[in-house]
Amino acid sequence: IGGYNFKESQFNRALVAQRQMGSSFKPMVYALALRAGIEMDTVFVDEPLELTLANGTVYTPKNWTNRFDGPMKLVRALTTSNNIITIKLFLKLGGQYVVPWVRLFGITRELTEYPSSALGTAEATVEENAAAFNVFANNGVYVKPYLVEWVKDAGGTKVWEAEPEFRRVLDSRLNAKMVNLL
Repeated sequence: IGGYNFKESQFNRALVAQRQMGSSFKPMVYALALRAGIEMDTVFVDEPLELTLANGTVYTPKNWTNRFDGPMKLVRALTTSNNIITIKLFLKLGGQYVVPWVRLFGITRELTEYPSSALGTAEATVEENAAAFNVFANNGVYVKPYLVEWVKDAGGTKVWEAEPEFRRVLDSRLNAKMVNLL
């Protein structure tokens, strides 16, 4: 976690280094869509997209495949990590709703309501990103990561025990849908 040689660098890349979340951000957007009543068999069109931002710049996102596949269901868009449809879904939901939603998953760093945010431009540590994605594996419950579970004295008596911080983000039914999609 500190690199290839701890003597040369004690920088902990898992707990300190920030990287863009990339496509691991997308399932949180799709989970909000399900919560908002948008089913995954809903069809969006994967097509060239040009958005004029508030500052006047034009944003023209692309798919990682550099092609557009036309109409597709949201389930396919998620499983193929389609950028255009995820941005369209983000815009339909509204960035002002997506940002606080993603915070429930433990992503606390700067998040913007820009369409590019749908593609995971937010930065997070490996620890934060893993904890956010773990919500799906943990039946919809966010658990703040901790490193030490307990401390025992020389006699084997616990002298300290972690008190995990957790909160429900997704109800079990919605989470089951997400797990099925993923």
